[in-house]
Amino acid sequence: MSAEREYRSNAKPMIRAYGTPAPQGSKQAYVRGKRAVLVEVSKRVKPWREAVVEAAQKSGLSYGGSVSVRVTFHVKRPQSHYGRRKGQQYLKDTAPHYVSNKPDIDKLCRSTFDALTDSGVIVDDSKIVVMHVQKTYCDDGEPPGATIFIEDVTDPTLARASSIHTRSSLPSSEREPRCS
Repeated sequence: MSAEREYRSNAKPMIRAYGTPAPQGSKQAYVRGKRAVLVEVSKRVKPWREAVVEAAQKSGLSYGGSVSVRVTFHVKRPQSHYGRRKGQQYLKDTAPHYVSNKPDIDKLCRSTFDALTDSGVIVDDSKIVVMHVQKTYCDDGEPPGATIFIEDVTDPTLARASSIHTRSSLPSSEREPRCS
């Protein structure tokens, strides 16, 4: 059973956004009158953020406190992952499952988490205290996009129930040293 299916089987609320995941990258500044205006350089960010906002608002979810987020970005496979045998297209055995090239996963998170904030599902992306993120290629027939699971971890009993450990709940041998 895949990790995502296993996570989904625990009945966590899910958001599925469809579209091409786009990284939130650099901004370009223009001066208009006496004001500086920042504009996103990538033209793909706006449609992606709109897709995430729409999917998030349809979910009806809303979190005011700290949250754990699990995101799987689904990226369209390049044609080079496929071969032809007897006129039939097939996925090559050497085709990877995970995307190990651009776009950068942190920039994909930036655009997606900002969209979750814009949608009102989370108060601010600073409230994300735990995250698990992966980039995978789409399965056959699966559209590109993202699958997003969000869990409230404001209540310490919820954090323990979801196997998210606080420092004090771990045995002393597993604790990371405190910052000084």
